[in-house]
Amino acid sequence: MVPQSFREKVIAMSHDSLLASHRSAGKTYARVQSEFYWPGIHNHCVRYTASCDLCQRNASKGLVAKAPLGKMPLIGTPFSTVCVELVGPINPPSGGYTLCPNKTSTFLFFK
Repeated sequence: MVPQSFREKVIAMSHDSLLASHRSAGKTYARVQSEFYWPGIHNHCVRYTASCDLCQRNASKGLVAKAPLGKMPLIGTPFSTVCVELVGPINPPSGGYTLCPNKTSTFLFFK
């Protein structure tokens, strides 16, 4: 049984050393558990690896699931639906035209 004062150091040696190379919580736990024991060892390893600054900086960012695309309603009658985007202040370019995007991804020009 490892004393409370040495538990952090044991996990740090099993996770941060050159031979350990910042492995996952499961591999860090397996490495610590093969030589040491104390109550709550698994949770301690999980918390330590989750709070590791170097692991957070180097973790792959592509594991977040993409949001599903919603379906756009079909418009049967022209101008039955009006979309308004509030943007401002708009300084019109030379010529006095203002560019406004609309719902069908075309652009309307106003003078």
